[in-house]
Order: sequence, then structure tokens, then C-alpha cells
Amino acid sequence: METELVILEVDKQAVVEKLLSFGAKKIFDADMNQVQYKGDGFILRVRQEGDQVLLNMKKRKKDVQFKVSEEYEVEVADFDQMAEFLSHLPLKYLRNLSKHRESYKIGEVKFEFDKYLGKQEHVPEFLEIEGEDRDELLSWVEKLGFSDDDISSLTTTQIIKRYKKK
Repeated sequence: METELVILEVDKQAVVEKLLSFGAKKIFDADMNQVQYKGDGFILRVRQEGDQVLLNMKKRKKDVQFKVSEEYEVEVADFDQMAEFLSHLPLKYLRNLSKHRESYKIGEVKFEFDKYLGKQEHVPEFLEIEGEDRDELLSWVEKLGFSDDDISSLTTTQIIKRYKKK
């Protein structure tokens, strides 16, 4: 089960400095591309993360404070071929999405800064804090200088809608 918190409009440099002071290690820094489809109660996406291509399915669970999903993932050989394959399934196309992701890790907790590119580049950079222990995630929110009022459980679609160009 994947459990995440989202913090919008972060000062990445300040947060990274704090993470490094707590001993965080940078584990990823690259552009990512993905194609997303919606099925009945799930999101299916193929994404390119650096040299790795992943097919991923997420089934969202109801939760007010956290983003909680059942997540299944498998590595595949070719981004374009898998995207073409998915386009022929009876799924609703959602979007192509490009972003730059910078990830850090402390213990079993990941801190991922996402900045959308292309059509969504107007969306401010945000932070996802991911782990299995909810109390530990909330502890990191506090350690990084945020409060409960700063956290959300917004999905990608909800974040994009929130910052929709007028």
C-alpha cells in the first residue's frame, strides 16, 4: 500500500537543505514522461524514469489526509510500444505528462519534488512525502517546518485543475 502526503508550492532549496541536514541521500534526478489512462476505479500509466520504463496501476483508497493507493508496477521494455498498446484498451485517455523529479530518501521515507513541464509548467513545484508509517510521515511534515494545514491528499488531476490556466 502506497501512502503519501502532498505539500504544494514548496521552497525546494530550503526543504532540500533541511533534508540533507537530516542525512537524506539523493536517489533520483531526471525528467519523466508518462501516459495516463483511467479505468473503472483505477489509473493505468506507462512512464519513463530515466532509463527505466514502468507500467503502473493505482487503485485509490478513500482517505481525507493521505493519498493511499494499492499500487502494482512492472518494468517493461519500450515506452512507445507500451503507450501504443494501452491506447487500444477500453480505457479513457487522461493525459501525457512530463515532469522533472528530484527524489531523496531517509530510511524508508521518500521525498519527491515534482515540477511539471510543457503544458502544465505553470503548476508550482510540489513535494510528495511517501512511506508506510503515517505517524512517521506526519513527523517529517513537522521536522521540515510545515503544519497539518500545509498537507493535502490531492491527486495529479486535482493538482492540475487547481492551477488551471485562466
